[in-house]
Amino acid sequence: GIVIHSYNRVRENAPIKNKGEYYHRLLDIKIKRTPDDLQANVELGIQLMAMGRNEEAEKYFINATKMKPDIPVCYNCLAQIKFMQKDYKQACAYLEEELKYTGNDLDSVNALALMYLKMNNKEKARHLLEKILFQNPGHMEARKNLALCGQSGNL
Repeated sequence: GIVIHSYNRVRENAPIKNKGEYYHRLLDIKIKRTPDDLQANVELGIQLMAMGRNEEAEKYFINATKMKPDIPVCYNCLAQIKFMQKDYKQACAYLEEELKYTGNDLDSVNALALMYLKMNNKEKARHLLEKILFQNPGHMEARKNLALCGQSGNL
């Protein structure tokens, strides 16, 4: 874990605006000391995303996936960043990578279908959404997204 005595060193460098900024600086110091710390890279990426600093967060998630490629949360976060940047093709690639490790996580499949809808690939989106509804007919988001495809099927 992160040791509290680092607080004084962090505090001397610049004023701390909030707990998030304090935590971010502690993680940043930890990564500078041990750049191969997988957990610190993931946590710092999440913290930076929460602060709206997506471009910085992206670097830490990519670094974490290079260290250990089977961390689904990194791919999910990268997909969210790419979605916000309107890079739907790359968001799809990250979600597909996430699904390699989570199997058929219905929410991730639904997010992937939404990316395909954003790219106007309604056929692929429809296929994924029907797959979700086959497994869980009550999945309301999938049903709503299927309606966006222009065809609700027989489900």
